[in-house]
Parts: sequence; structure tokens; C-alpha cells
Amino acid sequence: MGCWNGTCGLSGLPIIHGEEMYVFPIVESYRDSFCYSTALYRPSVVPFRAEYNDYGAGEKCSGPALELLIDGIREKLVEMEVGENQYHDIAVKREGFDVDMFFEACHEKRLRFVNPMRGYKDQPQTKDVFFTMVRKDVVDRLWNEWTFDMWKGSDGDVPDGFESDQYYIKNVTYAKLAELIPEYMEQMAGKDSPYKKHLKALMTQIN
Repeated sequence: MGCWNGTCGLSGLPIIHGEEMYVFPIVESYRDSFCYSTALYRPSVVPFRAEYNDYGAGEKCSGPALELLIDGIREKLVEMEVGENQYHDIAVKREGFDVDMFFEACHEKRLRFVNPMRGYKDQPQTKDVFFTMVRKDVVDRLWNEWTFDMWKGSDGDVPDGFESDQYYIKNVTYAKLAELIPEYMEQMAGKDSPYKKHLKALMTQIN
């Protein structure tokens, strides 16, 4: 079967065996217009961490969003029995579904969600779920070094530690924005939300 390098979905650089990366689950889109940024695929908002396994997937997976993502995929997946080709048409079930099964089912193109547009003409009943891999070193540099300005308006709030002019918060980095997340999550975890359990778990891991 052989081994191969992966490709970073952001930079196009190779991902070699053992290299750290972020994995973003993506769902085949139902859009028919390229006016939408999700015309081809709808990516998850957050990734999980992994090391490339030299065979198109990840191993040693971790990260505060891992459980949340796998739980969400497990809940939405379309269950399937073993198909005609028992080696490739693998069964996909909610019971026992984990991150290893996620990679295997994606590899065999057996991981699917119900298509929300399935009632319309020429729309299939399901859409495939895949993933894209992004090198951790690429993300880390963008996270810590890339700067941008954020519109705040003439009367917008400026968080402590940020600089601004009359209309913009200046020289923002994602790393600085991330420092504001724990306080925000603390507020959200106190509200009645179906994600309350996961938010508290994420807060525990972040802290």
C-alpha cells in the first residue's frame, strides 16, 4: 500500500510522519453558489491536534475540542452496515465511534451526514464528511505573529492591553484575542445551553 506525506490545507506544504498538525473535520456542502465561502465544504470552527501517521491520517490525538467534535460527529453520522466490499465498505455505527474510527471512515468514504437539502430536486440524501490537515507550525506563526486591525466604531470598548485609534483596535493577534476567551466561556457556561457540559470541560482543560 505504501506511505505518503500529507499536504497542509492552508500552506500547501508537505506534512511528514510524526509532524504535529491540526485536523479540521469538513462536510461536503449543499451550496450551489460560489458567492458563499462554504460553497464546497463546511469546516468545523475549531480543530483537534494530532501527529501525522504517514498514511493520510492522525495519531496521538488530543486537544480541548477533540471530545466535543467526536461527540458531534457521532450524533449526526448516518449509520451503515458492512457493504459488498467487506474490506472497504466498512460498517459505521454510533456505538464505539471514536477518533480512530473517524479517520478510517473518512478514508473509506463511509462517513456521511444527512443532507439538509435532500428534499430538493437532484439533491442526494447524504453528504460526505472528510477532514483537512494544517501544519501546527504554520498555524502557530499565524496565531502569534500575524497582526490585523478590528473595527470598533467611535464608541466601542477596547479590552485591557489593546491599543486603538478612534475607530479601530490596532495590531491585534489571535493570541491576544484568545486571552479573552476564558472570561467569555465563564459567562456562557453559566447560561442554559446544550453545550454547557462541553464548555465546562473545555474550561477545565484550558485552565
